[in-house]
Amino acid sequence: MDIWDIVGVPDFVKRHRRVLIEKFSIQKHGVPSYSTIRRVVMGVEFDKLAEKFHKWAKDYVNLESAEWCATDGKSIKGTVQNYNSSHQNFVSIVSVFAGKRGLVVGMGKFENQQKSEILVVQELIAALGLEGVVFSFDSLHCQKKLAK
Repeated sequence: MDIWDIVGVPDFVKRHRRVLIEKFSIQKHGVPSYSTIRRVVMGVEFDKLAEKFHKWAKDYVNLESAEWCATDGKSIKGTVQNYNSSHQNFVSIVSVFAGKRGLVVGMGKFENQQKSEILVVQELIAALGLEGVVFSFDSLHCQKKLAK
């Protein structure tokens, strides 16, 4: 993991220090430092986190029929290995967002040279087992062979 992958986390902690102290009953001088946050985040394995997240979402978020979900993939800054190469291999995160609830209900990752966003979105939808839910996609998913 590159330092740029988590640069926003310490800023978030700094901006929301009071809320974090109240919400998690942290002592006033107990808010973790940038280095501590970095060490913790670097130790997180995405696949295990995603597995726990999906279990939580299935247990606590019940989407109603005809609810809208949006899917989108975003590349993670700092995962490019060779900036001079025209054939980049970077990591992207795909999420399924339930608009009415304001919650992400599914997420997945892929490296662009190993998998595609289209495949990851299809796997996510199948894994979530959502029925009667309306999905919106960006233009990447507007292909004749996917319309079936």
